[in-house]
Amino acid sequence: MSEQLFPPPAGPADAPPLVLDTTLCQLRDPRPAVRVGARFAYRAQSPFAVKLTLWTPGRPTVWHLSRELLMRGTRVRCGIGEVRVWPETGPGRAGVLALRLGPPDGYALLHADRADLVRWLDTTTGAVPPGTESCRVDWDAVIGRLLTS
Repeated sequence: MSEQLFPPPAGPADAPPLVLDTTLCQLRDPRPAVRVGARFAYRAQSPFAVKLTLWTPGRPTVWHLSRELLMRGTRVRCGIGEVRVWPETGPGRAGVLALRLGPPDGYALLHADRADLVRWLDTTTGAVPPGTESCRVDWDAVIGRLLTS
């Protein structure tokens, strides 16, 4: 389904996304880890979500993640189901954020630079402060889409 459940509110709908282009490390035990290009993108018009694009062989893989989950995951282990996030601990891992994407029997485990992601998430809070996301959603349009789906 390509249409947004939370359509943009009235106003400047063409505001550019806040983007973090980075490289993640995909752990593939017992095989060597591989580097994966990634883009985190946040749009104030879709205030709850972060779009994560992984530049995988063949075609990009796209995940839509909760901004709140990512922000919380920089501090503590959190998530449920197919998306889990946590700060790594231990020698040499203090600056690492782990992302586990996918079902338990076939997930990808990725490591990101925690400081880069925290700085980028801070810029998203400048665009949409936490707790104000629902003020940016056109709830009548959301209900209309749900009723016509």
